[in-house]
Amino acid sequence: MKRIQRLEKLEAPPNPYDCFDVIAGTGTGAVQACMLGRLRMPVESAIESYANLAKGVFSEKKRYGSGSFKTTKLKESLRNIIQHATGDPDEPMLERKFTDGQCTTLVFAMSKHNMRAGIPIIFPSCQVAANAGPDCSIWQILCATMAHPEFFKSFDIGDPPLARSFVDAGLGCNNPLAHLLAEVKTLHPQRYVASVTSIGTGHTRTIQIPNTSFLRHFLPIPAIVAMKAIATDTERVAEEMARRFRSMDGVYFRLNVDQGLQDVGMDGWEQLSEVMGHTSAYMKLVDVSQKIDRAAQSINSRKATVWRDSTRKI
Repeated sequence: MKRIQRLEKLEAPPNPYDCFDVIAGTGTGAVQACMLGRLRMPVESAIESYANLAKGVFSEKKRYGSGSFKTTKLKESLRNIIQHATGDPDEPMLERKFTDGQCTTLVFAMSKHNMRAGIPIIFPSCQVAANAGPDCSIWQILCATMAHPEFFKSFDIGDPPLARSFVDAGLGCNNPLAHLLAEVKTLHPQRYVASVTSIGTGHTRTIQIPNTSFLRHFLPIPAIVAMKAIATDTERVAEEMARRFRSMDGVYFRLNVDQGLQDVGMDGWEQLSEVMGHTSAYMKLVDVSQKIDRAAQSINSRKATVWRDSTRKI
């Protein structure tokens, strides 16, 4: 945002919701996407709010039950953030007055009972044509997308017996960019894409799945299968996107801290200063800094671009 500020000669950095047509994510990335997109928070406020949420939610582990942390604490922290941003802790995800050209926020979660397919459920801030999740409040959706079985129990939305149970879309769809692009085509069928910025959570160590017989005591088999798929899903999708856009300069930008975050998990709230340090060092690398410059120029210029695959034009 600061580089766009310099390009535009603005007095202050612009807000992401003024620069992007769509902001999307899953898990913690969905929390940040909602803060910056749906809640229209400035970047600094979003960083501070997320740090407070992480400390409040992950500082104390549960003594028993599924998941390591309390969903009630996550709910309380999310509702406080939403209350501060909108005045209503139960603000719905679907915007009451959505205008053309307004930034759309998309959150991805996975149906607990259908994880093998790897097709996420979309929770949008505007009306979509298909595959949308239930119309509900922002905090409910974020509890659903944060429900990774290692950290939180699955989250139910709706009333019994028709309640739907959700888990983190990272279980089978850790990098939802392909699904996002398909949804963008539906949302904006007459518009071209100017740029795509994909932000990773840092390169992790090679994922080792614990003994399956041990896991079965705590997780259903579909969850175990999905967790194994995560080991290759994220960077596989990133590589596929890089190949898809390789002939079009200045369209696709992938940013992913390559060193220092191997041992930082979702619950690593005490390591946030370490994360910031490694991220700052990564952004100062010459090739990375140049990539960020090109991304800022592409976002700012909004030059319409057409890309193709073997069968279609988007």
